[in-house]
Amino acid sequence: GNLAVTKATNSAVKNFGQMMISDHNSAQQDLSEIATDVNYSLPNDTDAEHKAKAEKHAALSGDAFDSTYMYMMVEGHTKAIALHEETIQRGSNDAVKRYATEKLPVIKHHKMMADSLARALYPSS
Repeated sequence: GNLAVTKATNSAVKNFGQMMISDHNSAQQDLSEIATDVNYSLPNDTDAEHKAKAEKHAALSGDAFDSTYMYMMVEGHTKAIALHEETIQRGSNDAVKRYATEKLPVIKHHKMMADSLARALYPSS
């Protein structure tokens, strides 16, 4: 989200990035509270795969940045949906399962918005 807010050229992409910042900060705060309650330490840093994608994406500009960002959002939210559904089905911690259940509709909404925006702005990508 931060990268989209600063680098996107399309205002709709910037607005989507801002929504990602706001919603992800809120979700992260909720998850941090659960982790504290169950005495679990969340990672302090982004994993190597996501760091590499972010670095590669940061090198882009203009429409290339915007379209890549939106399609990365579709891909990322698709994976997040699967992870949350798996947690709901097979998770062993009730608090984490409630978190996944609560966040799943938001993630599905983000994916739908990202997909719609990507298709509207970059139909041939």
